[in-house]
Amino acid sequence: MKAQVFEHLLYRHWNSYLGPKRSHVLVVSAADGNAVRDLTPRRDIGDAESPTFTLGGPVGYAWAPGSEEIAYVTNVDLVPAASTNNDVFTLLLDDAGARPRKVSTSMGSDDAPAYSPDGKYLAFRSQARATYESDRFRLMLFDRLAGTTKELLPKLDRWVDEFVWNPVNPEICFTTADHGGERIFCTYPNVGDSLFALPGKGEYGELQFAALKDVGYELVATKMTVESPSAVVALIRGDVKEFADREIASVSSQITTTEVRLTHLNDDLEQHLDLPKMTSFTFSGAEGAPVQGFMIPPPKFDVAKKYPLKFLIHGGPQGRGAMRGVIGGTRS
Repeated sequence: MKAQVFEHLLYRHWNSYLGPKRSHVLVVSAADGNAVRDLTPRRDIGDAESPTFTLGGPVGYAWAPGSEEIAYVTNVDLVPAASTNNDVFTLLLDDAGARPRKVSTSMGSDDAPAYSPDGKYLAFRSQARATYESDRFRLMLFDRLAGTTKELLPKLDRWVDEFVWNPVNPEICFTTADHGGERIFCTYPNVGDSLFALPGKGEYGELQFAALKDVGYELVATKMTVESPSAVVALIRGDVKEFADREIASVSSQITTTEVRLTHLNDDLEQHLDLPKMTSFTFSGAEGAPVQGFMIPPPKFDVAKKYPLKFLIHGGPQGRGAMRGVIGGTRS
């Protein structure tokens, strides 16, 4: 029998045990595959991992455009089980004796470093509060020449879930939750608090800029709705118009968009399925706060009939539960 004794936390991530080894960021020479360099040695990060553990989140490292520097994420707190304080570090690669430089300053989690195409900036996400894993992720911008960091969209009251730099323009596009969907917004770091909305509705993700024939660089993303599984779409942007939805006060305008579906892997399957549409409703929660809910009827729903209802409350670590009821007729 082989066994391992754990005398400290954190010894497991969900169903994956940490064990005696740690993940490090390594670089391999393109000329010599045997020349491997550890960019996050124990002398710099101790017993920590780099990048830090993530459940399908953003990549925890990034190359500078000139390949002279790398940014990576790690948590060097002595008790990682009681800490969410991931930090972003940079390391010069041309100097063998260089030590890492911490560019993030918050006590919460900082992650997802990404250099601007011109190399002037390093963008990353940041949570302000310590030990609160559900704190809002803000979009931060580190000026590499000045050595200063600022919040790029201080008036935005939503999470920044994922973001991507435009390779030819000083522009960042990102996704954020909005009324049960995952919408796309774009901002220009050199133009104050500018924030532009794309009109598409659904759950967008995996943002990339791609060079499209006869169009130039445009956004490509995955899109999923309740009625349709994930597909790859191209978002060809057009004119800028005044934004009518003023609920997000920091949004100044909306960019008209032509959405082109690029993949059709599930077309045949969708033709044989009855996928009802989801409807949204609002009810009063604690202290009268409006809470949004959604209802999905069963296939071949008949309003004259009654059906069992499953009521699901999902909020991750802050609240979860389920209830059952009845749907149908006037009681829905």
